[in-house]
Amino acid sequence: MRKQCNKCKCSNCKVRENKICLICECCYDFKPVKCQDFWNKDDISILENLEFIATGVQRRIYDTKKNTILKIPINQEGLQANLEEITIYKDLQQYSNVDQLVIKVGEIISYHPQGYWIEMIKYNDKTTNDIIEKFNELIDVIPIIDVNYSNLGKDEYGNYVLMDYEGLHWTWFDKRENPYYKSSESLRG
Repeated sequence: MRKQCNKCKCSNCKVRENKICLICECCYDFKPVKCQDFWNKDDISILENLEFIATGVQRRIYDTKKNTILKIPINQEGLQANLEEITIYKDLQQYSNVDQLVIKVGEIISYHPQGYWIEMIKYNDKTTNDIIEKFNELIDVIPIIDVNYSNLGKDEYGNYVLMDYEGLHWTWFDKRENPYYKSSESLRG
């Protein structure tokens, strides 16, 4: 099913599976569509009132006003990034516990099984000196692909949380499995 893109006025928008989203193949403009399947919640009106927070090369981030954010892919790489984060989060839930983590990862509340969106807890992502210091320690033990201080935040208890963690395997986050963690004095101490 073809739609016209409001941004570039082409006719290359396709309604994706289950009418989850419209993605223009020319400009990668993304527009959520009102759809009962999108949230699996009663309050669908929030889709019309999302606040745009940030964009990257792969995804756009929206504030849901419910202490969560939505990560929406804007291209195929963004879709893959969402799928990778979903897999890592699920694997960590299955194979590790909080005490075994090198760093806590952003908690995924809900997601589309094909990666069209991720709903994640919203964390304080204000870049401070301690965030920079912790991030620099982390890149010695976890090969973080997206090296950006704003990808590290804090939860309500002041614990550090990595909010953008695609492209990795769950074992990098587990103290028992990560080969670099055992030799890192700064993180163990």
